[in-house]
Amino acid sequence: MAGVIAGVVSGALTAASVAAVVLVAVWLMTWWGAKPMVLRSVGAVEAGPHDLPRISNLVEGLCASMGLPSPRIYLVEDALPDAIAVGRHPGASAIVLTTGLIEEMDPVQLEGVLAHELAHVKRGEASLAAVGAVVAAPVTMLVPGTGELLAHRLVGRGREFGADQSAVEVTRYPPGLAAALAAMDGGLDAPRSAMLTGAVARSTRWMWTVAPGGRVTGDELIGELDAPYVRIAALQEY
Repeated sequence: MAGVIAGVVSGALTAASVAAVVLVAVWLMTWWGAKPMVLRSVGAVEAGPHDLPRISNLVEGLCASMGLPSPRIYLVEDALPDAIAVGRHPGASAIVLTTGLIEEMDPVQLEGVLAHELAHVKRGEASLAAVGAVVAAPVTMLVPGTGELLAHRLVGRGREFGADQSAVEVTRYPPGLAAALAAMDGGLDAPRSAMLTGAVARSTRWMWTVAPGGRVTGDELIGELDAPYVRIAALQEY
């Protein structure tokens, strides 16, 4: 009998060990692979300093002020003005900008948006954005809309509000970020984004500077610190 019990216990321990190894392997694959998965999902293409000299100058200046290494810059061909930061750590971070953002924002507004995304990097939130999107993607495929909210909760509701507060501390003209948010929250007339087509991409919705998809309304805004109008109101004190 003792031998049977020992065999059962040994088998259980072996199964638990295998399960633990598998979980760790899956986590490491998600951690290392989340950033490229998000970049591919939204159709981001890397752009060098010669491609975007104005953006590069703004990023370098902000990074010097914030004590950050300069991230790689990626572009998405999309009329919707928006941005997102992803990466495992500040030295491996990337900022994704839409062509609409670059075309529509003036230098003061651009500085505000870039400072906002760099604040995510500084606060360690860029890594959570990528991992949260990948983890929530299966739910997004099964139950459209639910995965987006799950990802939002995984990375922390109020993260955009917090990044705003950090960003205005390092910009030369703090009202620029509020002006940018107002321009990006275009309501029903906002251009429809083609970025959020796959499950991973859709799961990133609440991780962009302003959630793509037009102005959010109704229950989605109740108690929502990340809603643009709440953030704009909070920035009026600067």
